[in-house]
Amino acid sequence: MGVSSDDDEDVWRTFTEAQHMDWQEYIDLSGKVLEAFKVESFPTYVVLDKDGVIRFRQSGLGPETQGELEDAINKALKKESDPTLAAAVAAAPPSPAAPKANASADHRESPRVDSGMQSMGPPSGIEMASVSAGIYKNEALGMTYELPKNWVAAKAEATHAVNERTAAAAKASILQQHPEMVDSLRLMIPTVVLYASRKGEGDGQHMSVPCLRVVATPSRLDSLRMDAFRQLTESMARAQNMKMIAEANKYEVNGHEFARADFDRGAGDRKAYEAYVQTLAGDYMLTIEIYAASADELQRAAESLKSLMIKDEEE
Repeated sequence: MGVSSDDDEDVWRTFTEAQHMDWQEYIDLSGKVLEAFKVESFPTYVVLDKDGVIRFRQSGLGPETQGELEDAINKALKKESDPTLAAAVAAAPPSPAAPKANASADHRESPRVDSGMQSMGPPSGIEMASVSAGIYKNEALGMTYELPKNWVAAKAEATHAVNERTAAAAKASILQQHPEMVDSLRLMIPTVVLYASRKGEGDGQHMSVPCLRVVATPSRLDSLRMDAFRQLTESMARAQNMKMIAEANKYEVNGHEFARADFDRGAGDRKAYEAYVQTLAGDYMLTIEIYAASADELQRAAESLKSLMIKDEEE
């Protein structure tokens, strides 16, 4: 079942019909589904068993997502119903309300999740960076980047707050299924290290087009794997009903490898374009997402990536 957080029912109907989305679809105009399942990002996948217990949950899309979903569904189908679990789920108190999130690329609200976690403190490690005269420098990642002209970067405190909320939501989701892990759970959460936009609005979760976001994820890779990147971007296009306007390709900038694919993710009059880029920086995979209202605007913003420099560890 597909759940959309769009706020325009006519556009939603037109899009689902045009994309031949003939499975069961629901538009969450009230935001109650997002509140109930604490949805922080799109896409989010949830598998419920016969008793209404969450058996699988994942935010984002990767090469293994389809197989993991199939495994979780097959296990849930084989599992016998437990009346005590069903009764417990039915009697559970409602989740704390969170503001509705809008999935459109030009306006994404920042959900607030009350997980009981204390603040992780001020930005540190790869979240620490400086921006001066339009130049972003991140010593921990060995990264230097010149923002598109007149674009404004969000303060580190703002993106840090986004990372805190993401970590809190992920931890709450896992502990809901595995409360026994409360004292041992350690998560490696993708970290927003840079968000910038032309209007200077947003924080990496609430975004204002045109904009870009850089997310760092721990990685043991020593080189980009184009087969995996190609599979990932093709899966993204299918899952999110996007049109790929530039297929995955590898290129170099300042002697460093990058992989990129471009998408048309618009519907009707609501056009949005995305460049999806990955590269390695030390022990991290950097995912760079650029959003724009037109293909020309996207290309102009993406030109700024030619200024991106990453110092390899051996240098």
